Amino acid sequence: MDINYSTMNIALPDRNEYWRQVVCRTFVELDVIQRRTTGFQGSVRTCSFGELRATRITCDPMAATRTSDMIGRSSGDRFLIAVQLRGRTVGTQDGRVADLRPGDFALFDSNRPYSVDFQGSAFDHLVFHMPQECLTRVGIQGEHATAQRVPGDSGRGRLAASFLINLSRLNNPQSTAERATLARVAFDLLSSSLPRRRQANEPLSAAELADRAKAYARTRLHDPNLSPQVTADALSVSVRQLHRAFEPQDKTFNAWVREERLVACFNDLGNHDHHQPTIQDIRSRYGFRDPAIFSRSFKARFGMTPSERRESVTVGR
Repeated sequence: MDINYSTMNIALPDRNEYWRQVVCRTFVELDVIQRRTTGFQGSVRTCSFGELRATRITCDPMAATRTSDMIGRSSGDRFLIAVQLRGRTVGTQDGRVADLRPGDFALFDSNRPYSVDFQGSAFDHLVFHMPQECLTRVGIQGEHATAQRVPGDSGRGRLAASFLINLSRLNNPQSTAERATLARVAFDLLSSSLPRRRQANEPLSAAELADRAKAYARTRLHDPNLSPQVTADALSVSVRQLHRAFEPQDKTFNAWVREERLVACFNDLGNHDHHQPTIQDIRSRYGFRDPAIFSRSFKARFGMTPSERRESVTVGR
C-alpha cells in the first residue's frame, strides 16, 4: 500500500512540526531543521516491495541528525540506501562524508549516529529502507560501508542506481510474489556495488583518496583553516599522499578548493529565496579577502563580474 504525505494543505504555522512528524514517522526518529523559515514545502511517497520499502522525498532544503539518545529509544536495525535524484546531499557517518550528486547513492545505518544535509532549491531524493540482515547475509557490513559515495555514472553503481530509480517509478501492478522478487534483485545489485570491508593495511587508491578529500573539503569551504594539512589529518594520511592523489587530476588540491569556492560564490549570488547577503559577505564567507582579486577571478571563471551575476538574477525574477 502506498503512503503519501504533503505539506500542501497544511497551514503555514503548522508546517514545520507537521513535516518533522512526517519525517520521523516515515524514516526513523531524527532532529529536523528546515532551511526555509516560512512556507516550507515537502512531500513523501512510500511503497513496499517485500522487505524493501521505497520512499521518495521532495522538499525544500533541510538537514536531519540522528543521535545516540534517539537510537536508544528505537527498536529494530535498518539500513537506509539514499539515492540522489536532484540537488545535493552531504551525509556523515562513522567519520566518513558522502557527497551525493544526481545518480549517486550511499548506505546509512539507523543504529548509529548520522547526519544528512539536503541542499539545492529543487531537492529530490529516494530512500530505500530494509532490515540490516537483507545485506549482512550477502556480506555487507554497515560499519565498513556507511557514508561512502557510490557513483551512479559508471560500472555497477550505474546498474544499481538505474534499477532502484526505475523500481520507485512502478505503479503498483505487481503481486506480492513479484514485489519480493524485485526486492531480491535490488539486494543482489546493492551487494555487488556497495563497499566491502577493506583488508588490514590495504591503502586507498589515489582516486578513492581524492574523492574522500573532495567530499571532506566541500563541507568546509567556508572554513578559513581548510588546508592540505587539515584535510590529510582528517583522512589519516600524509600531506604528500594527499598531493599525490591529486596528481592525476587537472588541479592541485588548493586549486580545486579555490575553484569550488568560486562556484559556491556564484551559486550564493544566484540565490534569491531569502534575504540576500552582500557580495562582500559572500566573498568573505569563502575566504576571498581582496575584492579586486576576487572580481578578476570570478570574471575569468564565469565571464561576468559578481555584480553582474547578482544583477542578472534580479532582472530574471
